[in-house]
Amino acid sequence: MCAMQNTALYRYPKGDISLGNFKRDPFYYLLAEKVTSSMVGDQLDCTFLCVSEPKSYSFNMAAYPDSKGLYLCELLATDKYREAEKFHTNGTFHHHSLLSPCESTPCKNGGVCVPEYEWNSYHCDCRPEFCGTQCERGGIGVTVVSHDSESRTLVDGFDGPTGRYSRNVTYYETSLLQLTSLTASNAHCEQFIKYECYHSMLLYNGRMFGWWVSRDDEKMKYWGGVDSIPFKCACGITNTCADTSYGCNCDRNDWNWREDSGLLTDKSKLPVIQMRFGDTGVVSGKNEKGYHTLGKLECYGLI
Repeated sequence: MCAMQNTALYRYPKGDISLGNFKRDPFYYLLAEKVTSSMVGDQLDCTFLCVSEPKSYSFNMAAYPDSKGLYLCELLATDKYREAEKFHTNGTFHHHSLLSPCESTPCKNGGVCVPEYEWNSYHCDCRPEFCGTQCERGGIGVTVVSHDSESRTLVDGFDGPTGRYSRNVTYYETSLLQLTSLTASNAHCEQFIKYECYHSMLLYNGRMFGWWVSRDDEKMKYWGGVDSIPFKCACGITNTCADTSYGCNCDRNDWNWREDSGLLTDKSKLPVIQMRFGDTGVVSGKNEKGYHTLGKLECYGLI
């Protein structure tokens, strides 16, 4: 049950357990892609259908029953945060969405808040002219460079030697020499990096199971949210790791989903050109695994 704590949505991989915490918006309707529609007896029935359907993240439910006492339940493949322009008042429906920090509209300057329900978290998809974790920086001098490794990617089946899994990062329409020039000509550069882990270690007691590689092909010994302190993640700096005897949440190495994430800000090392991971084999019949996510390179403040 530990994996369900502080989460708006939990779906057990084998489908045996599902959990969802919803907020109702009375007389609102989200006009979005429907996964399915059905007639139900009450709100609880519609909720169960939503959390049991892997493709559903919210639902519209009729405010009033039909002649048989049943309510129309529409399961949706998205949510009001990602499709805000399609969320409107309606006299015959109530909308139900999963609880999320996106409710407080944290993304600025027209950025879209994308919920990460399992972690009770979010990230912002910024408009091209803005950057920052909340799209708070913009204007002349902001440069954002995309690459081919931004999506959440599974790491599985790479046990044995540390760093056996390798992901090279290719930046679009620019060379490494041009990126080096970009970081030199801006006052600040940053890149977000995250590793979600399920019994998969990262920087365990000075033994590196995962790392990122700098533009100079250097094997980096620290993780996002840390300024060059070896074998530390952000939680290790604030002494808030899942086990405070380790420098990263993932080094707890237990059968719960955890994550280590943060910004890399040493512009002399950026951008990230490769990510390496390991410790994702099979232990006692259970599958170790992880997911990596790497943000765009963002630079601002022309020198």
